[in-house]
Amino acid sequence: MPGDVNKQAELANGFRHGLTTLGLSRFTLTSRRNVGEVLLHGGVPINSVGALAKTLARWDETNPSGDAKSFVAWLSGLSQKVAITRGIDVPTWLFITETGEIAADFIDRCLIAIDHVAGATSEDPALPSAVLDEIALALAGADTRRGRGARERRAIDVAPSLVFSAQRVQVRLPPLEAQTESDIQWIVTVDGTSQRVESPAPWPGDPVTPKFVPVRAPARRAVVSVVPSEQAWELDLIDADDPLLVFDYGTQQLIPSRNSLSRGRVWVAFPSESASTAEYLLECEGNFVVLEKASTPSGWDGWEFASIDLSDATRVRLRGSDRWRYVSTTRRPRLIDGSTVPFIETLDGRAVLAEKPLLELPGTGGEATMTWLVSVATSEGEVLSTDDYDVGAGTMTVRLWGSTNESPLGDFIVNVRGPLGRGATLRVAIADGFSAVASTDFRWMRPDGRGLDSAELTIRSGAIEHEELVVSFTAERWRRARTLRAGTNALEISAKLPSMAVGAAGTAFRSRSGGPIPLDLESLVGTTLRVDVPPGTWGAQLGAVASGEFVQAINASQAGGAASFSLAQLSDTLETHRFAQLRLILGDRSVPVAYVRPGQLTSAASVDDGVLALENAMPVEGLMALAYPKYAPWRAPASIQFPPGTVAVALPEEVLREGAATFVVSVANPWVPFEAPALPDWSTRNAFVTEWGEVSEPDDPRERGFRSWLATGSPCPSTPESLPIALKIYTLVPRVAKRIDIDRLRSELAEAVRSNREQVVDAVLRAESDANDLFRLFVEADVVTVPREAWESSDLLWSFSPALGIVADTDEHAGPHRDQLRDNLSKYVGESAIDILDAGTDPYAAVGRFGPRDRVLDSMPQDRIDAMWAIANVLPRGLLDKDTRAQASKLLFDRRRDRSLDAVIAVSRTLITEARTAIATDLGPSATAPLDIRISDDGWMNLPALSLACAFVARTASRGGPACSRTFEKLRKAYMRLADAAPDIVQQDLGLAELWITRWSEQ
Repeated sequence: MPGDVNKQAELANGFRHGLTTLGLSRFTLTSRRNVGEVLLHGGVPINSVGALAKTLARWDETNPSGDAKSFVAWLSGLSQKVAITRGIDVPTWLFITETGEIAADFIDRCLIAIDHVAGATSEDPALPSAVLDEIALALAGADTRRGRGARERRAIDVAPSLVFSAQRVQVRLPPLEAQTESDIQWIVTVDGTSQRVESPAPWPGDPVTPKFVPVRAPARRAVVSVVPSEQAWELDLIDADDPLLVFDYGTQQLIPSRNSLSRGRVWVAFPSESASTAEYLLECEGNFVVLEKASTPSGWDGWEFASIDLSDATRVRLRGSDRWRYVSTTRRPRLIDGSTVPFIETLDGRAVLAEKPLLELPGTGGEATMTWLVSVATSEGEVLSTDDYDVGAGTMTVRLWGSTNESPLGDFIVNVRGPLGRGATLRVAIADGFSAVASTDFRWMRPDGRGLDSAELTIRSGAIEHEELVVSFTAERWRRARTLRAGTNALEISAKLPSMAVGAAGTAFRSRSGGPIPLDLESLVGTTLRVDVPPGTWGAQLGAVASGEFVQAINASQAGGAASFSLAQLSDTLETHRFAQLRLILGDRSVPVAYVRPGQLTSAASVDDGVLALENAMPVEGLMALAYPKYAPWRAPASIQFPPGTVAVALPEEVLREGAATFVVSVANPWVPFEAPALPDWSTRNAFVTEWGEVSEPDDPRERGFRSWLATGSPCPSTPESLPIALKIYTLVPRVAKRIDIDRLRSELAEAVRSNREQVVDAVLRAESDANDLFRLFVEADVVTVPREAWESSDLLWSFSPALGIVADTDEHAGPHRDQLRDNLSKYVGESAIDILDAGTDPYAAVGRFGPRDRVLDSMPQDRIDAMWAIANVLPRGLLDKDTRAQASKLLFDRRRDRSLDAVIAVSRTLITEARTAIATDLGPSATAPLDIRISDDGWMNLPALSLACAFVARTASRGGPACSRTFEKLRKAYMRLADAAPDIVQQDLGLAELWITRWSEQ
């Protein structure tokens, strides 16, 4: 049979039929169609377990907070070739990277087994004895690492995740600050753009909630790190080979591409042509139903988002893809919840059960039996009980606390282990015997517009010896955090009563508020006002009150507990009155829900004797101003609140010291969290520049001197401490400076940076800037010519800019950290980087060159070019992968007519010739081969070749090449303009040149 393809196919089809019939997991491999699933269900070969254990133990040493999912993600980021060099053979690599939750379960058990060897845990890993023997033998005599602590603690919310919530793709950051009881800082990097999120430690009893960072455009992965622990997580988002995103509807979390899909409702997202829908673009075996379509998040143009029901589906995929996503046929253990304590939930939003839940354990469906290992632990990791159950054909329901009279109170983790991939880790909050009674069924907004009616919630434990807990809700509080106690047990909860709320959608978007919201008069057309009212109430109206009189009323469109009003019906009437109050009228209630006023709140802002005064302004409630320091644009704005009934306020000393500021006036809503924009919003008519005195320099050495430089033209600071601020200002100059001053300011900053350019790598990670915004500076300040030995890299640098990672780390290719370098190249750059270093070949060398096709495109309208590009469905991956290079080339093509490039285009042929000569002189004639592939016709067609020529000259100059050092001086201005117009291709080419020169230097 070895040579009989038909027999192999027949056997494989029979195997697949058996998997489907028995409800076992299905997998899709793009290759090895006949033997792929057979290999995957075979698992890790027993002879390979020892090598896997050694690799896992080494990884565990350097990732003490890592878990099974982290290891699977790390290994999936390595190519098969690189994995083999790390001790992982092909069958093991396939199993771990292709079987999703099954692989994660197996690795989790292996980590427990490794802990056993180290004597760090007594938990049963539930692995076959042969596997345990291989792990023990492989690690015998090894220097066992420190214990990982109780494994149950891994179920706590400690890891960031990708979610689809609030109609956006976001990175969810767990409330680690509550567990560490200290201030922390998150750094989220997506496609080279970093964002920092401060998470101060909460006061005892304060609500603890996760934070969210939007993913503003399709990206391959997000890298999240946290300070001060320096932990890092890589969250894979889009697989270029299968760009179908699926999010669990309940948890909102992204389901990894190798995991089976939840049976039931999920969110899906995928690239879509303008007229295509989920019904057309998704292929399904079985049936699915589109339940809801979401609006496309900002920055995700060309993508479709929809909620679908997979209850009757077996598998699903994108049309034209060869990779199926299988819908789970496996029943997993689940908690059967009883009644809940009304009006309360955990601090992270989960229900609190009023009685002990039951645990349902699935059966085998046949004559065989299945053993389930069940442990119950506190959220701190203390194991309370362990039991095992043998289950036959039918399901078994067990009571977790047995027949004891104990009334549990707390947050618990139920860990259930069974066959690989079928277990569950379940988190449940229980307040057994507790009840709650509210003083009102519904909190209405107050008639005076000052928040909600006051109310009380009485929580009783059911035990005579325990006192009642009374939670008071004042007018301005929606939610209160409290602690339930019984003996030594406690549970942190958040209490909230059903309440009236108002929000707006459409032209004017306003989040839900417990008080009246402000609305611009000009935005009424296209805006819908939504008011939450008690379910079952009808006949709501919205009345407009101007100058103390009702001027118009409109009826609501009601569904469930919400009343919606189209504000376009009021626009003509209110246009004549300018200021109005909108009141909800329901029965004998009349409650203010919104205030309408013109978009321009004031005609001017001035500062005199330390007092900020607004001209021709109405003293509306919540009037505020953001003060952006004119000569310290890197500083966050100060928030200035006007006292009620006034349009003037004394400025705080830290604002007065700035000497000048841009004031952006607005109306605050205390019910809606507000994050001030980093820069003034000049699209509003309420932004005013005001000067009142001389600037005062601070004592901080990082900032000292920059204000005077911007205000009076004194020398630009040029110390190592000032580098992060200098880098930040460089990126802000085009947005905050006058056009006539931009080049001068950039030049002075570049001169200041040049003297400290070897310290730039450390500073760049603290500058909170996009890598693309800095590459012109890296050219102008000669950072691109810094010798690689002068820089120390980090994983964060690779995620910020893979090109800088290459430049900083290629000296390790022949050093002790060679494996780490190759891991990062495989993960962030692509396999073509390995090909260049190992074989001296670049499979995508011609990608990026402008050729005859681009000449044809040049004559087409831009909208047609964009449409053709959208159809190509290019999805960037690693820095030097084919699609990433193609996209960078497209971005350069789009900028070919920029006036800033006219002078560069005019001399491109001359500059390329000089660069080519210098490269050949310093590196030899054969070194021009990669450049020669790029060279095209004269004019803009040669811009890609010029980018690569500049990169080769810069990196050769960094090694002391005399000809290239001289030539770089001639190329710098053109190279700067290229980096400004097309930073993507400039980054790629800098990394490409460094790889080639490293290859040649090792030969």
